Amino acid sequence: MASVFTVDSVRSGFVEVCKRHDFDFKLKTHQELIIHHILNENDVVGVLPTGFGKSLCFYAPILILNELKSDAIKCALVIAPLRALLREQVEFLQAHNVAAYWIRPDMPDREKKVSRLHSLVPQAGILALTATLTTPHLDHLKRTLSLKPDVKIVSQLPDRPNIYLGLCKPPRDKFKQSLNWLLKEIQERGVHTERTIIYVKSITNASDIYEWFVDNIDEDTLYDGEPDVENRVVEMFHAHLDANSDARVAQRMTAVGGTLRVLVATVAFGIGVNVPDVRRIIHYGLPDTLTNFWQQSGRAARDGDNGMVICYAFKRSITMNSDPTMKRLVDRMDAGVCIRHHCLQAFTVSSDLEDELKIRRKIRRCAITGVWGCVRVTCAGVAMYVK
Repeated sequence: MASVFTVDSVRSGFVEVCKRHDFDFKLKTHQELIIHHILNENDVVGVLPTGFGKSLCFYAPILILNELKSDAIKCALVIAPLRALLREQVEFLQAHNVAAYWIRPDMPDREKKVSRLHSLVPQAGILALTATLTTPHLDHLKRTLSLKPDVKIVSQLPDRPNIYLGLCKPPRDKFKQSLNWLLKEIQERGVHTERTIIYVKSITNASDIYEWFVDNIDEDTLYDGEPDVENRVVEMFHAHLDANSDARVAQRMTAVGGTLRVLVATVAFGIGVNVPDVRRIIHYGLPDTLTNFWQQSGRAARDGDNGMVICYAFKRSITMNSDPTMKRLVDRMDAGVCIRHHCLQAFTVSSDLEDELKIRRKIRRCAITGVWGCVRVTCAGVAMYVK
């Protein structure tokens, strides 16, 4: 019979973990629930907003278990889609005297392989964490991971109320027109430019925009000091970078207050990586899915200050997009529906979240300014960028 861990034992165990490893964390209610369920050998799906602290839920249960039951050392296997996230988490844990390692395997169909791995240790709980989840995707996870029938769902409405949202539809794919305001800002402010990530649809897009910036910025402004790659205020990131460039860009971008101010990137960068002081996320082209749109948008303002998201959904990116939820986003925006409300409506996977969303819709209060009766589709704070 498995030991039953109480919420109080989770709290006391975590206090000891923080003392042993010099962690400066306080458990939030949803983190506490997830850890409690995992320690009691339940399968758990956690849906928590970006910046909430999902990574802690992967390693805290094992560290608590090792504190409370030291008869045998336990371990956790964490599978994540991005090497930048794995590298960051391993470096953090090692710095706090936690044995942690990462490998870079090729794992297509990883969800099915997780199910096979689980068959070797059926008593272990499975924890799936994400910032966004639709009901169809939840059903998919239950099937492919072979989750237990009584799987625990711990969720919070994935709103980021400190982020302004804006979307416009330029008639043509002309990034020089759409992003000219940002080029001017870099030219004028250099290393003091607001930290920005531009997500693009392809490596070609990334190269074109990056080279346009570099070609139009004076060397004294492009570099903070000597003309060296370590001092460049604009960089590019995609899956085909060599290992040294990959590590260099990731390290520079995650340095709070660092000199890298504008990053042009494909989807390969950012999911789960903690860059607290990003002020702006720009989507150049309509993202492939609503999940990608919301998760990439969640890279902004993780430090709690205000941020903004600007999506330039030029016509071809809409035409080429096959995801019905994204097409519906554009259609509903044209019909006057709030972008934020449309996205949150798609990510309500429990009745509690549906009730909360109904209340928000009824009062129609601006998520940032607190103004009652907001009827805008695009937040006022980004209106000047999406004309």
